[in-house]
Amino acid sequence: MLGAYSPEADPDFLYAETAEITGEGKHLLTATGINATGKRKEAILTEFQRGGFLLGYVLECALEPESRNEAALAALLKTRMPAFLARLRRSFQPKCVASISSKLDPFLEGLTEKDLNCARLSDGGKSFALDRPAPEQAIESLRQTLAASKAVAR
Repeated sequence: MLGAYSPEADPDFLYAETAEITGEGKHLLTATGINATGKRKEAILTEFQRGGFLLGYVLECALEPESRNEAALAALLKTRMPAFLARLRRSFQPKCVASISSKLDPFLEGLTEKDLNCARLSDGGKSFALDRPAPEQAIESLRQTLAASKAVAR
């Protein structure tokens, strides 16, 4: 899973050391079919990883207030994207990539499987926009796409 930047609120960040999981983290668990009810955070993250999932961000920190406008964010992503793609290919070595941020659409457009060194899962050629105000359709689309990709891999 590929996000543009880490969520600001700790409970929204899947890997934060908080017991509660909200926002983006909760959306990802729903899409991957992981039920967090009654489970400790360590168990949830273990299940996420055993499912073959990893969450990475182009910008690893939450945005500073001066970077929150669209132009500043786009400039930061453009600057950081080449290094992140190199890290993706060399360190993560994924079998497939699914962007969960609509902010990444302009930067992923035109990238081929050869560029990524893996398959790219998409929602009609776009990111699974879990960062939109009403992400329910994107969550369901990601869930269905992940299920279909697992069926193909078998």
